[in-house]
Amino acid sequence: MSVEEKQLTPSRAASSAELLGEEGASSTALALVGLSVVQPERAPLPYAQRWFRAWEGELYRRAVRKTGRRQWDLSRFSVDGGPEANKAGYRETLAAVGQAAKQALAAAEASCGRRSSRERLALVYSDFWGQCSHLEHAFNWRDGFDLDVIPKFLLREHAVDGYSCKVQAGRSGFVQSLRVAGELLNGGDIDSVLLGGVFRFYPALGFSEAIGNAEQERRWLGKGGQHDAPIIERAGFIVLKRAEAALKAKTAPVLLGAPQYLAVPARREDAAAALRQAWSALLPEPRAIIYGGHYPSSLLAAVEGSAAAAMGDQLVYENLCRRFGDSGGINPLLALQRYAERKAAGHDGVPAVLSLSDSHGGTWMLRCQ
Repeated sequence: MSVEEKQLTPSRAASSAELLGEEGASSTALALVGLSVVQPERAPLPYAQRWFRAWEGELYRRAVRKTGRRQWDLSRFSVDGGPEANKAGYRETLAAVGQAAKQALAAAEASCGRRSSRERLALVYSDFWGQCSHLEHAFNWRDGFDLDVIPKFLLREHAVDGYSCKVQAGRSGFVQSLRVAGELLNGGDIDSVLLGGVFRFYPALGFSEAIGNAEQERRWLGKGGQHDAPIIERAGFIVLKRAEAALKAKTAPVLLGAPQYLAVPARREDAAAALRQAWSALLPEPRAIIYGGHYPSSLLAAVEGSAAAAMGDQLVYENLCRRFGDSGGINPLLALQRYAERKAAGHDGVPAVLSLSDSHGGTWMLRCQ
């Protein structure tokens, strides 16, 4: 963690005023004015190992043993099911990226009006694994650039002339992207930020991540949980503006505070107590929502659930992976989509916190209002 990151401990948590200000629109708050998430239309199907992929099969067996799950249900772009679970389908994946970005920007225009020629747009992109064109068997260097660096068609089609970058991905990629977006918008040179990316599941990489995270979870909490959520590939984007720039929006935007980091102690009871205290500091209101379960572990879900239950009956806890399946770095966008739908339905006065836990004893918390 860099020196610029603000760490929350059980004895020091940022108040809601620090995140959104007394009137909910501080200078550091960002307004979410557009959002879109795209996923395959086919239902998840069980992964079937193949005899000619020996190392992948070995990692699969280890992952099954470490995570306690009997089968891995996958929903991939352009894949028809089980035996072809690692079939390349990057053309459809890139098409989903383009569709999600287009829909998010269209939602922003519907809310804030048509983008002017002087409005500068930035792109902050992530793809979870990093370089992957060799795994996708890209046919030419142009496709390889879109997969490994940044989709150039997004820059061209949406006139991204202000700034563009690709952040280090993984399950904390959304938080890194959000901090970059905050610096760009609060700096004054950028008017809007298109933030998002894609989650692809490559069996060997996915099984390796599950094995490593399960071992970290055992060292942290003494044992590991089960991974019961299906894995669903998704592409998603959000459009962010400064809070004051979105005051004239036709629909009330979702305001996002600055991400706050909590180093959760070991042992289940201490971890639950630390989460409860940090959540209480971020949510002093009697009625609120916790969106947890961003990492698909039954043990972390139990820790989060017990912490939320101790905060009172009026607090709602929702486990994202249990409801929507696991999509890696896109999971926070699923939580924001869920909260935006709830707010559009008339629940304006109920704030929420995204609790972006992992298996390493760290949690990023993001207040929404």
